[in-house]
Amino acid sequence: MRCFLCLFLCALIQQVACTGCGTIFLTVNAVSNNLEYNWDFTSCVTLPDALTITQRSHNEPERILHKIDTVGKLEGHSISNIAFGNPRYPGNWNENDTNPVLGSHCYPFWIQSRHQSEIIGEECLRIEPSWMANFGKLRIGNMMIPGTHDSGAWTANYISLITRFLLAQDRNLWEQLVSGNRYLDIRVGIHHSETPKEWINHGRFKCSQLREELLHVAKFLKASPKEVVILHMKGFEYPSKFTLEEHYIVVKLLEEILGEFALPRSYFNHENGPVLEEIWATGRNLIISYNNWDMVNDNDWLWFNINHKWGNTAKVNELREYLDRVKNDHHHTKSPFCALMAELTPDAWYIIRYPYKGLHYMADDVNPELNKWLTKDNWSDSVNVVATDFFLGNNAIGISIEANNKKLKRHG
Repeated sequence: MRCFLCLFLCALIQQVACTGCGTIFLTVNAVSNNLEYNWDFTSCVTLPDALTITQRSHNEPERILHKIDTVGKLEGHSISNIAFGNPRYPGNWNENDTNPVLGSHCYPFWIQSRHQSEIIGEECLRIEPSWMANFGKLRIGNMMIPGTHDSGAWTANYISLITRFLLAQDRNLWEQLVSGNRYLDIRVGIHHSETPKEWINHGRFKCSQLREELLHVAKFLKASPKEVVILHMKGFEYPSKFTLEEHYIVVKLLEEILGEFALPRSYFNHENGPVLEEIWATGRNLIISYNNWDMVNDNDWLWFNINHKWGNTAKVNELREYLDRVKNDHHHTKSPFCALMAELTPDAWYIIRYPYKGLHYMADDVNPELNKWLTKDNWSDSVNVVATDFFLGNNAIGISIEANNKKLKRHG
């Protein structure tokens, strides 16, 4: 009865994990696309002795797909042999679904902690298309906001040697937003010989079509009107000498597709930005940050550039040292935001030494560590935007919701 009551209460709260003690959650390995166990039982008196991955559907009984022994393992991360695949988004949140349902929704995959075969905790892998609706009293610059790095670099048509070091994501912008990310890092290329000519680039290489991805953003903003999205037009990477005329092309496209959603810059009237309720009252739930002074000065619906904290390293320990050093430095005069870029960056030596790896391997190196930095090291209490590669490999979305709940309680 006691365990049942614990599970019932946790299901109502819908937080990061639902356990009798400690924390459990599922992630997705970027290389193999297999489900991963994540656990921390350091606060437990009665330790779970096993973890299972189960599958649930409306038409079939629950099935145990995989099990691992956790005796003597207080915390850990382990890759299963269960493929995540490409399941439908629950709650009618597939791109072509109608009538999506607001709220948190579970994929059919669950992680359970067990003691002597009894379930003492469980949590699903979930999407969070409307999590911000709970935090109307918080200022957006004080919140922890999950996001993606090189958000449009999720598809490309090049040889595999290039794409391995080109693709930083594996979901389009609609899917990133539906999952719970609220910060998008966009690098633009104008390819005059192409039709269309407006692309999202990674460096000089074109990846996804800019118009199509902006339409994904617009569709999401309509479907979930209390979610505030930060669209950071960070880089203009092709041609290398990006002209004002090319900036006009980009700004015109932004205004055409997203102008009706863009929050005017005049709402930056506090160093930490407006509270969410103030944003909701305008009916405009998009902040567009544009990294060009002339364009921002000419358009009151564009916000100034967001400061990136970028470690520029291929080593996990060096990235941690850098991010730990700068994580509290996010007050800048022209923007309420600051983005920690929590991903590894290959240098020439890394590519020469590991030509058959790529950004997905690097993401698998850092994502499990990032979960620890944000929780055990309590970074989540002080960071603002946290942008990652292959975001399904970390729990930044769930951790953000938990961190903002704590901030809301302190707010009173």
